Amino acid sequence: MNIVDEGDVASPRIEVIESTLNYIIVHFFSFFLYFLLLLLLLFANRYYYYFVTTTCVCVCLSTKTVSEKRNSLLLRPFFEK
Repeated sequence: MNIVDEGDVASPRIEVIESTLNYIIVHFFSFFLYFLLLLLLLFANRYYYYFVTTTCVCVCLSTKTVSEKRNSLLLRPFFEK
């Protein structure tokens, strides 16, 4: 009689769901920062360069870390064989 432990099957799904939620949250945050940047540009032109560089750095760092985590989760089954 074979007993299947569903905990082992469910854990990769949970990791994928968590990584997807992290991806959505980080990108929402970066787009929210970009939206704030556009609003600030309408009202304060003298701080333009500071906001642009800060937003670019935040977006690049968040996109890089999320894509690295997602790639490691997607490629893990191929390396475990």
